[in-house]
Amino acid sequence: MTAPQQAQIHRVLRQDAVHVAAVAHVLADAFIDDPSFVFIAPDRERRRALLPAFFACQVAADLRRGSATLAIDGARPVGAALWLPPGVRPPLLRPPQQALAMVRALRGGTARGLRVDLAMVRHLPGGEDFWYLHYLGVAGDSQGRGVGRLLLADGLARADAEARPCWLETQLPQNVALYRSVGFEVVAEYDVPGDGPHFWGMWRPARRR
Repeated sequence: MTAPQQAQIHRVLRQDAVHVAAVAHVLADAFIDDPSFVFIAPDRERRRALLPAFFACQVAADLRRGSATLAIDGARPVGAALWLPPGVRPPLLRPPQQALAMVRALRGGTARGLRVDLAMVRHLPGGEDFWYLHYLGVAGDSQGRGVGRLLLADGLARADAEARPCWLETQLPQNVALYRSVGFEVVAEYDVPGDGPHFWGMWRPARRR
């Protein structure tokens, strides 16, 4: 099935409170059964309660240094992506104010959340700067309609215009084939310590137009 014809990609500005909130809402819905969040909060209803606050913090943090895009079908947000630009990486330890907000958002899952964070940061590639697809998610009732590909194509077009490579992680084996179809290859695999989820780290070399 193809993406809805009326779906449009919008670049989200920090001061656009409505669209910023929509990005957080869509990602909270999209990641409800994500392996990392299942590890952090095994109870689904608890995840449903904590993810909106988590993504409100995460979107605000990424927009300070990176960018967000929102896919809108008619008037309804259906997908979102957070990108960090070349030279910008998630910190090994979050700044104090952001860390406190995350502790409040994750509640009892903070220790496991920190394990996930540290594993991801430690496996980021060295050397060449890259565009980092930090999060990409599609609302549950819009999955399988090509919305994710639409968001991905928008971000990759920007990277290609700058002749920059890209990096992402996924924990879902079915996503590996999707990302390979647009030029990514698996260059790292690792497990979060303490029976945490398995990650595939994927790299897409720079392309020149």
